Amino acid sequence: MKAVVVYYSRFGHTAKVAEMLAQELGAEVRRIEETKPRGFMSMGWGAITNARFGIKPMDLDLHDCDTVVLCAPIWASRPVCPARTFLRDARLEGRQVNVLVTCGGGDYRRGPGEERRGHRRHRQGRHRHG
Repeated sequence: MKAVVVYYSRFGHTAKVAEMLAQELGAEVRRIEETKPRGFMSMGWGAITNARFGIKPMDLDLHDCDTVVLCAPIWASRPVCPARTFLRDARLEGRQVNVLVTCGGGDYRRGPGEERRGHRRHRQGRHRHG
């Protein structure tokens, strides 16, 4: 059985996870790269609207692969655009496909409503003092 770990990482966090996973599995690792660099707002809007941005061709032959693991962050509660493009374009029929998502930011112990309320209090306090 041959496995490959394919990942998209904008800031390097998902890359670290993908590389550790590939080492643990004894798998090859390949990075998904965008054809056109995009800003944070463009990537966020693309995630919200389920856009598929172009990705560079990869040096990846899936012919001998039984297992593909896709590692990608989620933004705005959705997989990032380059990962969706990979899933659409890769020929994954007949292979076991596993998806590992990463998510950073915020305090995982607090619910979404609590995050917003805390942010509002911080903003109000900052305006009050200066």
